[in-house]
Amino acid sequence: MKKELKETIEVIKSLTLEIENTYENFFGKKSRLADALNDTLCDFGCYICNGDTFLGEEEKEFLEDMADSKLTTDKIRERSKRFENKINSENFIEMLVGVSEVIKLDRKNQGEKIGDSTDVTFSNSLIQMFEIIGAISIDLNHDDFEREAKRYDEIIQKIRCDINDILIGKEKTSHVHKNKDLQNDKMIENSDLLNSLFEELENLVGMEYIKKEIYSMVNLLKIKSMRTSAGLLSPEMSLHMVFTGNPGTGKTTIARLIAKIYKAIGVLKTGQLIEVDRSGLVAGYVGHTETKTMDAIDSARGGILFIDEAYALYKEDGRDFGSEAIVVLLKAMEDRRNEFIVVAAGYDRPMEAFLLSNPGLKSRFSKHIHFPDYSPKELTLILKHLLEKYDYNQSEELDNYFLEGFERLCANKDENFANARVARNIFEEAIMKQANRLSEKGQISQEELRTFVKQDFTFVI
Repeated sequence: MKKELKETIEVIKSLTLEIENTYENFFGKKSRLADALNDTLCDFGCYICNGDTFLGEEEKEFLEDMADSKLTTDKIRERSKRFENKINSENFIEMLVGVSEVIKLDRKNQGEKIGDSTDVTFSNSLIQMFEIIGAISIDLNHDDFEREAKRYDEIIQKIRCDINDILIGKEKTSHVHKNKDLQNDKMIENSDLLNSLFEELENLVGMEYIKKEIYSMVNLLKIKSMRTSAGLLSPEMSLHMVFTGNPGTGKTTIARLIAKIYKAIGVLKTGQLIEVDRSGLVAGYVGHTETKTMDAIDSARGGILFIDEAYALYKEDGRDFGSEAIVVLLKAMEDRRNEFIVVAAGYDRPMEAFLLSNPGLKSRFSKHIHFPDYSPKELTLILKHLLEKYDYNQSEELDNYFLEGFERLCANKDENFANARVARNIFEEAIMKQANRLSEKGQISQEELRTFVKQDFTFVI
């Protein structure tokens, strides 16, 4: 199982243990609240993972990590049924072992001021734990994402409403939602936007590893928010990233999506993407580079500063002002780490040299994501998506022709191969060829305007 997923599970277990310790301090008696909560969360994970009745190896491994024990398929299904039976009971929340004790802890903690307080910490954290376990379970369940996501949303809504109803009374449930901390409020307020952004991410061709990395980063930020909500300390995190790969592999597209997602969950204030290269940071005169670099940083405040071909800032002889821009960036990345995010992008090997050019540079970037070249099948899909987007006809004959063309191109590509840009260039050239071909005719039908022939497509770099 991926390291980030294991770390997420460990943080959740750590948080349930801290809830148990607080409970024992408040009520002066021993409990096994952490075990009870972890057991309930594992039952919930079993319920979501078993939704399509097929349990993959990743799902089993995740659930076993949650349970800290080996789980047979029959055992997972038994636990899934156990959670389902509780959902259908009249006293749903009271049937979830440990949950009522957490609500009791919040009542004791807040006293009679609970209805006016913004700090119903443990109950809010528990809701978020269900959300994260459910989101991970759905992510591991690839077969029927839409149906499972709908089922998950219904259960989470029921958990959230029932906990709040018991905690402060039905008449004050909406008051609690309004008084949640900024990040939780943002996640709830922007749930439709987040779903739309994640759908946009899923619709991108290929990038399966990169999509999982983004979901892991979002989960990590949710966990950080949970700890803050629970009054727990969280280590400062660097969100700066390095993207490596050849041109046209989607680095800018992904950076722009991350900016929007981070704004939607409250990590970034404005969510804009400011794209620069060496010329946007380095000046030709002494003292001017610092000003130019700071101007770029200021424009990215609240969003992402995307530095394309970032390795161009570093010259081995050190005879220009690129090193000055690096020093200014380093200081801002540390001093203003909560104000903006830097994404440094470029080819693999030059980027490695860039990261080693300054002792503090590599450590400033917490995430390194490699963007692989697209396969011939993926490039065919990209070209087909362009045809669909602009209302052109498609056929199996053309699909096969596209695949053969991209297989030839990929077999002879060099390091400058532009991937998705090649597909777009082929598409745009086809439009031109179709226009020249049709202009020689008199009457042109709508069907002809929507139809390409093989000769319109030239598969050359």
